[in-house]
Amino acid sequence: MLQALGLQGSDTEKCRDAIKEGALVVIAEADANRDGDAAPGRLESAEDVLRASGARDIWLTDN
Repeated sequence: MLQALGLQGSDTEKCRDAIKEGALVVIAEADANRDGDAAPGRLESAEDVLRASGARDIWLTDN
């Protein structure tokens, strides 16, 4: 699932394991549309992926 955020190969496993251990902060930048806003649902999708990987505390921002 972390591949949906752009991670590849062993980086996916390392990130998942670090999230489960509570030792990582993940900052993801979403592509903006023409108005400069994140695509609808992109932040929610990112939250779903992170939670499925074991993340507990997630703060989302669209700025």
